[in-house]
Amino acid sequence: MMQSPFHSKWFVDIMKLNSGRCGIECGVGDGGTYAMLATLCDDITGIDIESMSDDIHSKMVGIPCQWNYIREDCTNSKYLRGLDDDSVDKFHYDAMSNGKDIAAVINIMYNKMKDDGIWCFDNFHILHFSAMLILMRQWLDYHKGQELMLYPFAIVSDNDRRGKIYLTKNRVSSSRYYRKISGTELMRVPSCRWISERNNNGN
Repeated sequence: MMQSPFHSKWFVDIMKLNSGRCGIECGVGDGGTYAMLATLCDDITGIDIESMSDDIHSKMVGIPCQWNYIREDCTNSKYLRGLDDDSVDKFHYDAMSNGKDIAAVINIMYNKMKDDGIWCFDNFHILHFSAMLILMRQWLDYHKGQELMLYPFAIVSDNDRRGKIYLTKNRVSSSRYYRKISGTELMRVPSCRWISERNNNGN
């Protein structure tokens, strides 16, 4: 799906709130957001079940970033499982939209992400309700017996209801990112303010 200028602007502006330079994208498609994220990274890996298209090659030309493309199912990715803990700064998910698949990817990536790393989940308007609950509240990884907490700090939505939700593992980082976008054009999105205030109040 074509990214609107609105989404493109805020995707870059929010992801660069974290200065880290290692990125992962699950669900690369034609490479639109992959190339945008690559401009903020020194190295980036894309994971997709489809073969890499010529569009991706053309979009990556001239971007000074070491990039990699792996054809795998991100819900059971050997590459992702092999990453070092606390090694990823930016994570963009634009793959399967059901709760089971999203939970599987969070299980894999939770320890791989740095505490202040930014998670972005795309097309939240088509996510199953169970998937939204996973992203909006504390949940338990029953396989490991530990709670995996993600704190949402921003939602960006278009008029056609396409949107992205941005989260981080750390409450302090969530509040810090929220403060950085306070007073900006993004704050015209009411749900963005509501989510952050809810988290900061501990509700």
